[in-house]
Amino acid sequence: MHEYAVMQSLVEAVLETLRKRPPCFVKEVRVTVGEDSGYVVESLKAAYEVLVEGTVLLGSNLLLLPEPGTAVTLQRLVLEEEV
Repeated sequence: MHEYAVMQSLVEAVLETLRKRPPCFVKEVRVTVGEDSGYVVESLKAAYEVLVEGTVLLGSNLLLLPEPGTAVTLQRLVLEEEV
């Protein structure tokens, strides 16, 4: 299942980024998915749900946006800063 490996790399990169900043709540993770990538959106979402268990990403929304090409790319994290 290639989707799991791709999503695992993405989740690891997001978690590494978050470790370098003040604590916050991640509301949304926006990712573009190339229309010619061959990845199944439902499989990417399922992998994300498994991979975020027990992390600060639990409860965040994954938004997958189609775009031309073959890449799967993190576009933006929508954060809510802790007060």
